Amino acid sequence: MRPVLIVHESTHGHTTKIAEKIAEHIRAAKLGAHVDHSGEANGLSLGAFAAVVLGGSIHGGSHVQPKLIEFVKDHRAILDVVPTAFFVVCVAAARPGVQAREEVARYFESFERDTGWKPKHVAAFGDELHYTEYGPLEKLAVRVRASLRPASMDGVPTDTSRDHDLTDWNSVAAFARVVAADAVEASAGRPSQLPPAIIV
Repeated sequence: MRPVLIVHESTHGHTTKIAEKIAEHIRAAKLGAHVDHSGEANGLSLGAFAAVVLGGSIHGGSHVQPKLIEFVKDHRAILDVVPTAFFVVCVAAARPGVQAREEVARYFESFERDTGWKPKHVAAFGDELHYTEYGPLEKLAVRVRASLRPASMDGVPTDTSRDHDLTDWNSVAAFARVVAADAVEASAGRPSQLPPAIIV
């Protein structure tokens, strides 16, 4: 059975951790899984995979890493014919409320606009806050933002003495199961019966 390819870009390493966890769940479903950064995956034949997953983290407010966008543009032909999924990693995914959901939706819309590509399944996962790596000014900025714009920090830990993992790992597992089901159908030569999934 053909494996699943997981292509991602990570700025601080948490997206890589999520990509590896997705691969772990897919392997538990008795499928192969290959994890690469977009530059490394450029040399691969995407047609050899049963499904392709792409993932990136949000930085600068609205865009994933440019390398991931270029990867999609370079491989549109195959991405349009194999089962695909896309996930973003951002703090907004861990926040409750309509405002946070709308923010996440804008990330997906921005990625589709930048690439011209629409994946079948999408998911958003909470990021990890690396407060212990922040300098004094960055930590002060967190406290000021929490006091002046409390709504934007709703559900976001502001204890800067330690790091905080905001990822819902059960959602990561659910996303991986959807991808694995699509990959099994594709390897059997049948179109997937799964409807598009949005996991936030």
